[in-house]
Amino acid sequence: MSTEIWISTAKNPDKRELEPEWHYAGRLEVSRETDLWKVVQGYLGFRAVSSLRSVDFYADLDVDSPGYQKLLEAEPGLGTTHLLTNSEYRFWLALKWSGPPSRIFFAAQRALLEPPQTRHRPEPHPGRLKRPLIVGMRLATNDGRLFDFS
Repeated sequence: MSTEIWISTAKNPDKRELEPEWHYAGRLEVSRETDLWKVVQGYLGFRAVSSLRSVDFYADLDVDSPGYQKLLEAEPGLGTTHLLTNSEYRFWLALKWSGPPSRIFFAAQRALLEPPQTRHRPEPHPGRLKRPLIVGMRLATNDGRLFDFS
């Protein structure tokens, strides 16, 4: 199971498919980010849909990805990774789950770059050849739902 993170800095991106306003940004480590993964499982029908009003998680961003570069370009002053991880910038987020069946979950509200307050930033797996930038994010509900999906 692989879950990709896609980002859009457009005002109103298409929430039916990932191109052309959406850009690959990295991966979600589902074994580590259990709170968000439980929410996604609810939308997949594997458990009851969560009643959480928001969820904080860490994303493993690929610093060479187009989505990461779009985040840096979108907000003047986000030009360094330190500022990126301590920003309160809002953007659209989508999760692409490889399945089966494959699904795309579009955040119902803009996501927020913000380190989760309840836990420390995890270390990347030492066996990875390319180390991701681990960035805190928050999703909030829109009329009781965290995601729309296709």
